[in-house]
Amino acid sequence: MIALSNISFGYDGARVLDGVSVEIPQGVTALLGPNGTGKTTLLRIILGALRPQAGTVRIAGRPQREYSRRELSQLIGFVPQHESIPFELSVKEYVLLGRAPHLHPLGLPGAQDHKIASDVLAMLGMLGFAERAVSSLSGGERQLVIIARALAQCPKILLLDEPTAHLDLSNQARVIKVIRELAGRGITVLLTTHDPNLAAAVSDYTVLLPKGRPPLAGPTAAMLTAEHLSAVYGVPVEVVALDGRALILMR
Repeated sequence: MIALSNISFGYDGARVLDGVSVEIPQGVTALLGPNGTGKTTLLRIILGALRPQAGTVRIAGRPQREYSRRELSQLIGFVPQHESIPFELSVKEYVLLGRAPHLHPLGLPGAQDHKIASDVLAMLGMLGFAERAVSSLSGGERQLVIIARALAQCPKILLLDEPTAHLDLSNQARVIKVIRELAGRGITVLLTTHDPNLAAAVSDYTVLLPKGRPPLAGPTAAMLTAEHLSAVYGVPVEVVALDGRALILMR
C-alpha cells in the first residue's frame, strides 16, 4: 500500500531521514524506534504534509505526486500526537470534520455523514459523549475523539502517531482492539511508537528505525528480538514469551 524509496529529509541542515527505503503492506505495521529517528517525519511525508528532499513515495501503486490533495485526504487518515482544536465544538461536530474530504466545497454534512460519525463514536465507546464540548474532555477521551475524526474519513490507510501515548490501560486496550478490527476490514494501519510492547500487541509487521543506520523491516516476531532491539535502543533488552506473545523487558 505504501512504498518509500530513498527518502531523505532534514530540518535546518540536520538530516533526520537518510535514504530510507521500505514497503508497508496491508495490515498493521508498527514504525518503532527511539526518539529523534524520524518516525513522525516519515508519517508526514506519507501524508503529503512534508515533501521529501530526495526520494519517491508511492501510495496504492501510484506516485504520490499524481494525487490531488482531496484524493489523498479521502485515502489517508492521520491521528497526530497532539491536535489543537481552536473552536468550541461538540464531539459530534468535531468528528464530522472528518467528512470534509467527501463533501462538495461549502457543502454541509448529510444524514449519511452523521451516521458515519455516530458509528465511529460507537466503535470507540464515545457515543455518549457526542454532545459534550471537546474542551471538556480528559486527555485520553480527547485522543479517542481525534481517532474518531480520522475514522470518519473512511480512509484506506490510517496513520497514527503514538496513538496510545495519553491513554490509560483500559483505553489502550480499546484502541488496540479497534486497530485490529480496522485491519480485518482491509484498512492499512501504520502507527509510530517507541514502545516495543505495543508493537508486539498490535502489529503484523514492524519497521525498526535505528539512529544513523538503514531501517530493518519484517514480520513483527522476526523484528522483536533481543539482538535487534538492543541495537536499536542502545540498552540491553530481553524478550520473553508470555501467552504466545513477546514481552520486552529492559535488563
